[in-house]
Amino acid sequence: MPDPVKDPAGPDPIGQGLAALRAGRPAEAEAIFQAVLARLPGQRDAWNGLALALAARGAWADALVAMERAIGDGVVPASWHANRAAVLI
Repeated sequence: MPDPVKDPAGPDPIGQGLAALRAGRPAEAEAIFQAVLARLPGQRDAWNGLALALAARGAWADALVAMERAIGDGVVPASWHANRAAVLI
């Protein structure tokens, strides 16, 4: 299986990042999402995942910036707005 940090175009780097978050590995998740964003800076799922990873390690200001990039001015899942609210609280 490709390393999602070295090969963010692998099978499902977003899923791998979210799995790392669920497993309690926010630093690993952050690295995965950053690798995706290095190749695809407009990838909103990666911005959302990065925001969750940053929040999980207490980097609230950075998490809010990432969440704002995820939400942008488009239509996104309602859960993303809930994630933004959780970062603000």
